[in-house]
Amino acid sequence: MLQAYAQLRDLLNFFESPAFLISVIDNDFSVVEVNDKLNAISKRDHNFDENENLADFLKVTFTADTAEVSRFIKKLKLSDPTRLNKFLFNNRSYKFECKPLNFEDRTFIFVAVESLQVRRKTYQPTEVRFFKKIFDSLPIGIAVSRIDDSKALYVNSKFSEIYGWEIDELNNVTAFFEKVYPDEQVRERLKKMILNDIESGDPKRMNWENLTITTSTGQRKIVNAKNIPLREQNLMISTVTDVTKNYTVQREIEKAKVRFDLAARATSDAVWEWDLDKEELYWGDGYKRLFGYKIHNNKVSKAFWESKIHPNDLPSFSQSLKEALNDPHLFKWTFDYRFLDSGNNYASVRENVVIVRNTKGEPLRLVGALQDITKPLKREKHLNLLEKLVDGTKDAILVTEVKSNSFLESEIVYVNSSFQDLFGFDVAQIIGKTPQEFYVTPKNAEMFLELEAELSQWNSVDADILSYTKTNLEFWNNLSITPIVNDEGWYTHWMILNRNVNDLKTSIEKRKLLTFTHRAFQGDDSIESALCKISLKIEGLIGSEFCEFWLVDHHSEGLSESLRFKEGEQVDRDSELLNYRSEDFANTIFETDESQILIHENESNSKEKNDIKLSYGFQIRSHEECLGVIILGFRDTYSRELTLRAIFDEFSIQLANEISRKRTEKEMSTFFEFTPDFLCIAGKNDYLKKINNRACEILGYSSEIVLTTPLLEFIEKEDRHKALKLLNKARENKGYFSDELGVISQNFGMLRVDWTVFSLESSDDLFCVGRDITAYKKNLEQLKTQNEKFKIVSETVKDAVWDFDMLTEKMKWGKGLKTLFGYDPEAFEVSEKIWLEKLHPEDRKRVKESFNSAVWQTQKNEWREEYRFKKQDGSYAYVLDRGKIIRDDKAKALRMVGSLQDISEYRDYQLKLENLNQKLVKQTESLAKSNKDLEEFAYIASHDLQEPLRMVTGFLTRLEQKYGEDLDAKGKEYVNFAVDGAKRMRQIILGLLNFSKVGRQNLAWTKVDVASVIEEVESLLHEAIKEKNAKIETGNLPVVFSVEDELKEVFLNLIENSIKYAQSNAVPQVKIDYEESPNYHRFSVKDNGIGISQEYHDKIFGIFQRLHGHSEYSGTGIGLAIVKKIIHNLGGSISLESELDKGTKFLIKLPKTLKKK
Repeated sequence: MLQAYAQLRDLLNFFESPAFLISVIDNDFSVVEVNDKLNAISKRDHNFDENENLADFLKVTFTADTAEVSRFIKKLKLSDPTRLNKFLFNNRSYKFECKPLNFEDRTFIFVAVESLQVRRKTYQPTEVRFFKKIFDSLPIGIAVSRIDDSKALYVNSKFSEIYGWEIDELNNVTAFFEKVYPDEQVRERLKKMILNDIESGDPKRMNWENLTITTSTGQRKIVNAKNIPLREQNLMISTVTDVTKNYTVQREIEKAKVRFDLAARATSDAVWEWDLDKEELYWGDGYKRLFGYKIHNNKVSKAFWESKIHPNDLPSFSQSLKEALNDPHLFKWTFDYRFLDSGNNYASVRENVVIVRNTKGEPLRLVGALQDITKPLKREKHLNLLEKLVDGTKDAILVTEVKSNSFLESEIVYVNSSFQDLFGFDVAQIIGKTPQEFYVTPKNAEMFLELEAELSQWNSVDADILSYTKTNLEFWNNLSITPIVNDEGWYTHWMILNRNVNDLKTSIEKRKLLTFTHRAFQGDDSIESALCKISLKIEGLIGSEFCEFWLVDHHSEGLSESLRFKEGEQVDRDSELLNYRSEDFANTIFETDESQILIHENESNSKEKNDIKLSYGFQIRSHEECLGVIILGFRDTYSRELTLRAIFDEFSIQLANEISRKRTEKEMSTFFEFTPDFLCIAGKNDYLKKINNRACEILGYSSEIVLTTPLLEFIEKEDRHKALKLLNKARENKGYFSDELGVISQNFGMLRVDWTVFSLESSDDLFCVGRDITAYKKNLEQLKTQNEKFKIVSETVKDAVWDFDMLTEKMKWGKGLKTLFGYDPEAFEVSEKIWLEKLHPEDRKRVKESFNSAVWQTQKNEWREEYRFKKQDGSYAYVLDRGKIIRDDKAKALRMVGSLQDISEYRDYQLKLENLNQKLVKQTESLAKSNKDLEEFAYIASHDLQEPLRMVTGFLTRLEQKYGEDLDAKGKEYVNFAVDGAKRMRQIILGLLNFSKVGRQNLAWTKVDVASVIEEVESLLHEAIKEKNAKIETGNLPVVFSVEDELKEVFLNLIENSIKYAQSNAVPQVKIDYEESPNYHRFSVKDNGIGISQEYHDKIFGIFQRLHGHSEYSGTGIGLAIVKKIIHNLGGSISLESELDKGTKFLIKLPKTLKKK
């Protein structure tokens, strides 16, 4: 039964008088409800039954006899129910006021009951009294007045009763209006209307309904009034009927109908009703709201209704409805089908129908609610699809139910099947837990506090969090947390998407660490300072408690130096951070060459927060050389060894390279400062940019004076033109240029210095190496003089002059050997053994011991001995043999020059000759050593003079900061030129270093993923790519067997050149392709740059070959030379195809099986 119908029943209890409600179906009258007041006066001895037959109801309720009941029902059927009035039931009179109501094609009759006392009627014998009695007995009020003066002639008692005033108080029209309508405004309005209607003379206008009047007691009533003019008799008959109760019933009915309409509108369904004996249906406003139909008076035909049901659904719909109607015990029916809306689109709908039946179970009426289930149906299908997707996704999904504003306090109510694969937990172990219990650990608690701040505002978050599996393995988990809102706008659940991003996160963290490590070793900081910075970075990346470095002692070839850092500061290993057997652990890793994890079991005596639960160690290793071991300490045991290895394997190589480079820089800086020769760098303006301490000591000036005084001021005036010519020659040409110049020294006067000057490609600076040869020059002059004397003496004197080279054990003899002893010097054997054989046997042992003693006694420089010497003719001559021993700086005997002479004739002259020869030997050796040192320095100057360049830059920067205000624009320009030149010089030196290293390092051949190599190159060139918005495109690149670092160097140089030499009006585009042949890997690197003219194709691979000035493009001219050298060392070849303004394509061919030689 409809809700509105129930409201009609409830309305009965609002009536002041007893009332009941009659339902009329096919002239069958049944009482469907009675109010409490009627129950109170009824004669019933049992409770009222719904749908009780009217005849039975009247008999029981009013103890009426059958005849009266039949008359009542007959009159109710044949006449207007409103005319039904008084009936006498069981000698008691009842007044019935009836109001019919058609509601949703159904007829109801509201009946109000009034109990009356039976009065005996006596009539006056006269006619007037007779009619007066009749009028007084009528249920309506009657008043008769004259038309001309409005004087009341007669007012019956009902009139007075209805209006609630005494008859004499209503004796004229004015008094009537004042009494009945006390409100002046209402009175004037009604009075004017009523009088105007009366004056019109139109009987139709003199009928007023639902007038509100006020009685003498203040009670308000609703009345219908009517005037009947009898103008011929000058009479106006006024009647009044009290319709308060009917009006009240009607208003209540109207209100109930409004409530029903509002209820129909409030529901989301389309409400309808169908009286089965009619061909029309009532459609509520929901049909307009849901399906767009605008129906006049809400009535549609059955045929119209059926036309909107999908043709394929209509037969099953009709059959199902028929079966439902035929079942007398079925009162509800539901059916799903498709319904055509006003836009000719079918919607999925669901009928929910109530079947109204009579007492016999026969269907009378259908009341339905048509529900549009298109969206719910789609939603249901969508939810089914989502459920399959959720179960099928590889991501672990959790759903929690909101318990408070805190996400961490929500309750886990669902996990998908992928959850167990990721975390290892069974579903039963998780359901019912909170995110606080499942996710949060001491290691990630701070991160969750930050997330909670966002989640408490019901915001979605996406973050990478350290999570742990059931076996306490640590991994990076990408958490995507989203609040779920219900249809009422309340947050009811959280959905958490878990994704293992450990590999991606590890790769990112590794790259960050590699980049940071490279930067940490830049500048002048010590190795210890750089390691301290790196340890702090590692703590931030992986949450370690401390970082310990064990470095290798190159003398003992074992671990010695230990540095431990925590929170960016060095700490004592004997502090509260106990060593946890770190030394033994470090030695184990050093000896086994394997990274390891060590779990500590109660090793710490401390109960503080610094307890270490796990240590991870690995070698600092590069190119088969171990430089040390790193130990990381953790306060938990969650760390996963695979993750740590992924981060630190490549890091260990880079750290080893950085430490080696730093040590080399330190050694080169030490060499520059403490070498005994002149070392300096001259700028384009012929001022020195850098000079070593030894040079300042020799010149006798401070470095500040030397660097601020023109270079030529220190050159002897006669040599200045030659010096300038030497500088310009070296600046304009390749190679090394040498000359001897006089240098003015404050301490030693004029010095003769042998200068070697050279420049590097793309640099205006000159590297100058000077060797003080002042003493050498003097000795050389003396040697020259003495040699001339030696030659004259050896040719003129009769002595046998000899020269014994102790390194080669060969002797040279003068012509005196022939003159004195008869031996031909040219034919005489040159070895010491032959000389000893010519000694007398008796003298041989003594002379040999004497000779050897003189040679091995470092303080002795001369040898003198007398012995007998066998001549050509077999005789022996007494000779005085004297020799001069020539020694090096370490007193090692190098040569001995002497002569055999008569003791009496040549003694004095022979001593002079020996002295001369001794000086000659010393000067020759000094010159040889000088040349060797010059070669060593040339290597150093070509490879490792980076530290001096940084010092030049530093001094010039300080010079500009300190004296910047005193320098004019030209001076500042010079300083800028100098700094820029030093930077370019450093680039050249680094290029030379790289060039020289190619082919000298024993690098391992491995499988190399070329695509990964290109990704690393893009990372290294990130800033250049971003600056020029360059586009790098790669084809399907292979995995080759080669040397990864050298391939990386090749592609780094080629791609960097493609970006550098891009056309100014185009975005750089670089394409790396690969083509496989039976025996070779063929790569190509193509760009859209400025191109290279054909005439330079064979030249660009030479070292220091540049096609553009520094003002156009930066560079050293070494990159392509390095590329070519690497490719050749790998057994391959490189060529190019290029035209000006059309880009360049480099072609690389590498053998598949040929290994590096």
